Amino acid sequence: MNDAKKIVFFGTSHFAVPILNKLADSPFKPSLVVTQPDAIVGRKKILMFPPVKVAANAASIEVIQPETLKTEGVKSLLMNYDPDLFILAAYGKIIPKAVLKIPRLGNLNIHPSLLPLFRGSSPIHAAILSGASETAATIIQMDEEIDHGPIVSQEKIKLSGTETYDGLQKILSEYSANLLLKILPDYCAGNIKPAAQDHSKASFTKLIRSEDARIDWSKSADEIDRQIRAYHLWPKAHTAWKESPDTRALRINILKAGKAKSPQTHKPGTVRPFGSAFAIAAGNDLIVPEILQLEGRKESDAGSFLRGHQNFIGTILI
Repeated sequence: MNDAKKIVFFGTSHFAVPILNKLADSPFKPSLVVTQPDAIVGRKKILMFPPVKVAANAASIEVIQPETLKTEGVKSLLMNYDPDLFILAAYGKIIPKAVLKIPRLGNLNIHPSLLPLFRGSSPIHAAILSGASETAATIIQMDEEIDHGPIVSQEKIKLSGTETYDGLQKILSEYSANLLLKILPDYCAGNIKPAAQDHSKASFTKLIRSEDARIDWSKSADEIDRQIRAYHLWPKAHTAWKESPDTRALRINILKAGKAKSPQTHKPGTVRPFGSAFAIAAGNDLIVPEILQLEGRKESDAGSFLRGHQNFIGTILI
């Protein structure tokens, strides 16, 4: 490409990696990547690089990791690159107005939802939790509000109702990467007229907290199933079990499960025999755990769990 554009890519999480990789292998290879600082993770306090930093290093792209974009030093550094375009995907920080004004062709943000639905930080979780029949890869021009700018392009994706967060994230990331490369030549040439979102139809997501994944067994089996699929990586759908009345309640993560129809004859949360293992009564029907993890233990399949805890049947989870 003779008229190469100077692009700065902002991203942090796994979602952004396929997008950066495809850009790096195209005529639109970024000259700079901006990602969040390295983080110390886990009990062993291991220093972890953001996934985007790892991908940028592999592609021999310069990386900066500012704590904030609000300083004059960061603004000057970005201006010195004389960028044509900023591209953002799951960066995780607010971009100040002064920084948004830097690139000549503006700023593109890749958002994995059917905007204006599910603006904010957890759109993939929200699509699963809501039972949506479709979602989308969406590219917008950024403005000062979150996921508010006009739509440059949008590609819908049908949902089967069995997706997990991890699986849907990978699908949406690939769709987004392909859509971005498809529209970039026309966008850079000024041949795309972005369309304003219908803000009256906007919905918003929130930062996910551990308590959001606590299972309420009075909810329907469909709702609990969606919760398990949305939170299977983190914070993991969970419940609590008291092995006996005088023991401390132990957390049980339910990492994978199915559903089964059943007349409601048990109190929600009751563990009952089912097939070769067990099921748990929901507000209606049953949740049939397949993979569990008892607090302080490794993951196990339901059959192995039951063999190690034969008094589990008949208890009521809380």
